[in-house]
Amino acid sequence: MSETRATFPAPQPQHITLEKQMQTKTMIGISALALGLASLLALLLVLSPARAADTTRYVATTGRNFIPIGGGPFMINDCKIITDPCRTVQHAVNRADPGDEIRVATGVYTGVQATQGMTQVVYIDKSVTIRGGYTTTNWATPYPLTQPTVLDAQGLGRVVVISGSIAPTLEGFILTRGDANGQPTGCATGHGAPAGCGGGIFINESSPLIVNNVITGNIATDTFGRTGYGGGLYLRSASGAVISGNVIISNVANLNGYGDGGGLYLDQSSAQVRANQILSNYATGISNFGWGGGISVDYGAPTVENNILRGNRANPAGMQRGAALHTYNDSGLYRSNIIGDNAGESAVCLQGSRARLESNWVISNTAAVGVELFTSSGTGPLLINNIIARSGTTATIRAIWTSGSAIQAQLLHNTLVGSGIGSGIYVTGSATLFLTNTIIVSHTWGITSVTPASATVNADHTLFWANMSPGIQGTNPVNGDPRFVNPAGGDYHISAGSAAQDAGATTAITADIDGDRRPIGAAPDIGADERRMYVYLPLVLRND
Repeated sequence: MSETRATFPAPQPQHITLEKQMQTKTMIGISALALGLASLLALLLVLSPARAADTTRYVATTGRNFIPIGGGPFMINDCKIITDPCRTVQHAVNRADPGDEIRVATGVYTGVQATQGMTQVVYIDKSVTIRGGYTTTNWATPYPLTQPTVLDAQGLGRVVVISGSIAPTLEGFILTRGDANGQPTGCATGHGAPAGCGGGIFINESSPLIVNNVITGNIATDTFGRTGYGGGLYLRSASGAVISGNVIISNVANLNGYGDGGGLYLDQSSAQVRANQILSNYATGISNFGWGGGISVDYGAPTVENNILRGNRANPAGMQRGAALHTYNDSGLYRSNIIGDNAGESAVCLQGSRARLESNWVISNTAAVGVELFTSSGTGPLLINNIIARSGTTATIRAIWTSGSAIQAQLLHNTLVGSGIGSGIYVTGSATLFLTNTIIVSHTWGITSVTPASATVNADHTLFWANMSPGIQGTNPVNGDPRFVNPAGGDYHISAGSAAQDAGATTAITADIDGDRRPIGAAPDIGADERRMYVYLPLVLRND
C-alpha cells in the first residue's frame, strides 16, 4: 500500500470591494471613539485577514509562467487558474505557499537552474504536495501509469533537491537523467573525497514523502578517483523521510570510480523505506570498489521493509560487498524484504552493524556469501526468521573479523540452504555467534570455525541435512529431512513429517517468517517457518 497525506479542497479567497473597505474604515473610526485604543486594537485583530486556505496550483507543458498585458509588461502567473496553468514545476513551487498542492499534467519537463549552489530541475524548500499524472482535461484524478509526467534533467544536474526542515510530498513522476557530478556539498566522505551524491533526488535534513515514482537512469557522479553516493536517491540527516511504493531502477552511484548506494544511500537517516522495487542498480560502473548496489546505509536506524531488491550489483564484475544491501555502523530494522538475483561478493553485508535482519527471503543470488557479518563494535546484529538459500558458494552466512571489537551476533530461527558446496556458517577471526533453532541444508560443511581459537560458535538445536559433514554441531543437534514444500521452486516452508517440526528450543520469538504464531505445537519448529496446524471440522448440514 502506498502512503499519502490527506489533502482537502481549498475554498476560493474572498475579495473585499472598495465599498466594503470604506464601510470597514467608518466602523473602525466609530469604534475608536467608543471603545478606546485597547478595544480598537482588539477589533483590528478580528478584522485582519487570515492566511488563505491551502491552494491548488496547476502546471502543464502548454502552460505559461508569465501573462502578457497588452503590448506592455508581463504579469506573473500564480498557477491558480485551472484553464491557465504554469509552464514549469519550479515556477509553481516558487509561487506556492506551504500546504499548497501542485498538480502537474502529463509531459516531459526539462530545464535546470542553480539554487543555493546546487543545480536541478526542481528545488523544493517548502512543505508542498506535488503530484504528476494529470491532463489538462482532467485535473481531478491522476493516472501516472498511462499519463506519465517526466522530470528530465538531461544530464545537466540533479532532478529534484529537497532541503530544509520541511515535509513535502512528491508523487506520480518519472525522474530521470539526473547527474550530480561536481556537486559534493552535503555528501558523505566515508570512502574518500566525494564528487557528487543523489543524482535523482537529493534530500537534505528534510522529512518528505516520496511515493509511487519511477526513479531511473540517474547517476551520482562520473568522475574517476572520487566517490559517488546514491545514484537514485541520497538522504542526508533525513530521519523523518518516507520512501514508499517507488520503482528505483537502473541507477548508478559512480560510473568511473568508487561507488556507494546505486539505488539509494541513507546517510545518518533513520528513514522509512517501504514497499519499493529496487532493481538493476550499480554501485559502480567499473571493476572497482563498490558497496550497496541496491541500498547503502551509513549510521542511523532506518526501517527497510517489504521491498523487492533484484538484479543489483556492487560492480560489473559481481565483486565487492553488499550487492543488494550494505550497512555500516547502523542499528536499522530490515524486515520482510525479497532479495534475489543480485550479484556481488555478498548479497547482504552488515558491516560494524547492530541491525535486526528479520523475516527476509534471500534467495538465488550470485555471490560468494549470502549474508556477511563483517567486523563489529561489541554486540553485533540479530538475525531472526530469515530464509537464506542458494546465495553463497563460500558460505551462506559468513562472520569475518578484521579489526576493532569482536563480533557478537545472535541467530534465531533461520533456514540456511546451500547448493551442495561451501559452508552453512563460516566464522573466522575474533567472532562469537550464538545460534538457536537453525536449519542447515546442502553444504560441504554445516558450521565451520577457523583459526584463531577466539572464533566461537555456540549452536543449540541445529538441524543438519544433506551436508557432507555437519562440522560444529553444538548442543541438542537434530539430523533429519526438513521436508521443504518445493525447494526447486524456492518454497522453503516445511511440510508434514518435517524433522524440524516441534523440535526446537523455546525462545522469545512469537511469530515466524509469515507472521504465524510461534509455537503452534508442543515446541517451536526449527527454522524460519512454523508449520501451520489445520483442523478439519465435520460438515454441518442446515435443516431448511
